[in-house]
Amino acid sequence: MPPRQDHRRHAGKYAVGDVGDRCSFYFHDRPHGRFIKAHNLHAFLDAASAIDDESWERHLRSGDFSAWFRHVIKDQDLAREAAMVERDEAVRAAESRRLIRKAIWRRYAAPGQCP
Repeated sequence: MPPRQDHRRHAGKYAVGDVGDRCSFYFHDRPHGRFIKAHNLHAFLDAASAIDDESWERHLRSGDFSAWFRHVIKDQDLAREAAMVERDEAVRAAESRRLIRKAIWRRYAAPGQCP
């Protein structure tokens, strides 16, 4: 019999595992002159809340988030949802963070629910 639930390939790995240095997302926090590495989706969310709005918006408007979700996380639906946020010029930093965080949590469980 086919499974009743949707199969999500390596969802745990992408949520709390480690995609490796080469595939990690690197936030460039320009005002502090540092790079913040996100080696999974929960680290991505932590780093996203730690950087300034200008740095966040620079990554957002460059399409960096949807590209990482598509090519590294391999989640086309998450990438499409992030791309919609990235293209919406009316959405500012705080709201775009909230929308992307919500999209990740919906697919990969909120941090308190992960092992």
